Amino acid sequence: MALSFKFFSFKDFIFSVVPTAASYEGYLQDLVPMDMLANRYVEIGLGVVLSGIFALVFYRDNVLSYKKSLAEILATGYFMNFTGRLGRLLQAKNPVTFLFPDNREYEVSPQQIKVQVALPRSMAALRRHSHGINLDAEVAYISQST
Repeated sequence: MALSFKFFSFKDFIFSVVPTAASYEGYLQDLVPMDMLANRYVEIGLGVVLSGIFALVFYRDNVLSYKKSLAEILATGYFMNFTGRLGRLLQAKNPVTFLFPDNREYEVSPQQIKVQVALPRSMAALRRHSHGINLDAEVAYISQST
């Protein structure tokens, strides 16, 4: 994913990165030999570098949070739009009419329908599973408007 400022929170920068750059001076004096920090600009530069590293950590965390929330939104939408509707259809007492691409219709009672849900762990696993289904089954559409 390309570097984007949308994942770099201005709030993180103001409240975390900037104040810590100035406060590193005290920490650095205890950790780094004094002759390296004799110049004030070296101290400030080292603080800015450390702050930049922390800014990149914040950026990476924000990108990962974004990707995770996007996946959760897609999964929830899929569940509500597919399995939720399918569940209501199968709980009804009315027969379900399937339409096939060659205009055949087939009516089945909801009690005769068996549903299997697969959760592949990768895109390759999804392709293998989908290929297996295409070999073993025909495509059919449910004619009910729901």
